[in-house]
Order: sequence, then C-alpha cells, then structure tokens
Amino acid sequence: MKLVPCPRCLTFARGRRGQALAVGLGLVALISLFMAWQIWQWFFCRIEIEPGMFGILTAKMGKDLPPGEIIAPDESYKGIQYQVLPEGRHFYDPIFWDWEILPMLEIPNKHLGVKICFYGTL
Repeated sequence: MKLVPCPRCLTFARGRRGQALAVGLGLVALISLFMAWQIWQWFFCRIEIEPGMFGILTAKMGKDLPPGEIIAPDESYKGIQYQVLPEGRHFYDPIFWDWEILPMLEIPNKHLGVKICFYGTL
C-alpha cells in the first residue's frame, strides 16, 4: 500500500513556507530601511562644530518672516535662526536646513570688545 499525501495538506505546507518567506523579507526590508536612515543621518545630517567655532542655522522651509524682521523668532519660520549652534555634534536635515560654520571672535587680554546688537535687546 502506497501512502499519498492529501493535496490540502501540501497546500497548507506551501502556504506556511510562503508566510515565513514574507515575514523574513519584511524583516530584511525593515532592517535595510533602518540602516539607510542611520547612514543618511550620519553622513548627510551631521554637523561637527570644532572648538573655537559656532554654527548659524538657516531654515529653508517654514512660515514667512513678519514684515521688518530679519531673524526668525523660532524654528517654525524660515530664514536665519536666532539660536546659534555651539561646539559639538548636531544633526539637522539638509533638505530643511542650511548652516554656516564660522570662527568665534576672540578678544585678547587687556583689550576691549564692543557689542553692537542689530536685533532684539541686550
């Protein structure tokens, strides 16, 4: 007597294999997306500001500045931001932000520095 598996059992086994394959491919895709996001963050969004330097941020997208304003009051407005970036590592997406890194002004001992403020109050 020869045993023949029933066709319904074979279909069920093939379906389970297909589900396992789909789950595996989904996990690989999820891990790949996560790794791509990490690479994007590290290589394109990273701003390294060395000691003795600072960064000026400019928002590319947002609300227009009110008439007469030259600096954005907060991050929801586009344009030059009021807050500067101190020394260290910062992450800003280059699609939405632009930045410029400049040296800090160092006033030597026994010299006087005069601060002229064109925006806000002292």
